[in-house]
Amino acid sequence: MKLEIRTLTLILCAALTLVTACQQTLSPSEDPQPSVVDFRASSQATWVKSASTTFSDYHSDFGVWGIARQGNLTYNLWGYNTTLVQVTKNASNSYVPTVDAYWLSGYVYNFLAVAPYNDSGMSSILATPAVTSETEDVLKFNYDLTSKYTATTPIYTFDLLGAAAETDPITGGRTDSQDLKFWHLFSQINLTIKFGKDGANNGINGKVKAIRFSPEPKASFEISYDSSSTEDGAQPIINTAVITQTQKPVLEFTTNVAEASVGPINIVPQAPANILLEVDITIQEDAVTAVDYTLTIDLNAAQAPEKYLSNNKYNYTITIGTKAAITFDVSVNNWETPEGEIPEIDM
Repeated sequence: MKLEIRTLTLILCAALTLVTACQQTLSPSEDPQPSVVDFRASSQATWVKSASTTFSDYHSDFGVWGIARQGNLTYNLWGYNTTLVQVTKNASNSYVPTVDAYWLSGYVYNFLAVAPYNDSGMSSILATPAVTSETEDVLKFNYDLTSKYTATTPIYTFDLLGAAAETDPITGGRTDSQDLKFWHLFSQINLTIKFGKDGANNGINGKVKAIRFSPEPKASFEISYDSSSTEDGAQPIINTAVITQTQKPVLEFTTNVAEASVGPINIVPQAPANILLEVDITIQEDAVTAVDYTLTIDLNAAQAPEKYLSNNKYNYTITIGTKAAITFDVSVNNWETPEGEIPEIDM
């Protein structure tokens, strides 16, 4: 009789451990001990064959949040919702969390990740687990590019990456790494400003002296797994909203050329109307007379896009014509433009 009571007590304790696992890291209880979760990370970048760029050219680590479910049981892999666990590359080229989590048979795992880990621009991090089968886990945070734009040596191409993944139910003895494909969370802008023809159909003799570009630097992000996609490693669902600042940073470029190009400039996703673009020009009206102008260019007048989106690149060619008339040529494409066969890029 005593033996039966002890057995029942042990079973009850094991069940309680699993039920409360969403509040703490669950220790492995299977025999043999289950394998540790690690990652095989890759970039969405569609590089050409000759390209040598890898994820290490972006970042050296990333932060991840994860949860596992089996029926009504949940296993919060690293025991918290407001902090991401750091993941770093080991000697075997696998990305390993600094705190162990385990593959448990029968569980479905969901992961949300951001690269790099613990960047100074990120704040208000919160992972919200799904409460029904009809909803998704969501990773929320704010990101502010101000410190990158205003550094002693400004960084206009800082690249924030995000990933989301879901597994099938884990079968016993899983030892392979989990794939994570990272996507660009920012939008990218390239500007070319040049002169067109005058009233007599002659080329305007002018110079673009300086360009000032002032985007909103801060936005809130929500990242979730896109369960509607059948593509492995598909882009996560990314929702953003600008957090308006009373004073925006001014990105100033001195050019002094007839055709000026600036970029790439990475920005938080926002509407073109949020951005102030000013251009200083000089037009040589005759052999002895040069006139200086400052133009305010409304990117919203291009009528496309309504909003810049994550993982998209926007290339503007802006032509200045007679009486400072402005025309736009805008192309939009995925951040990377494929040429030829697209290899998978290990991070």
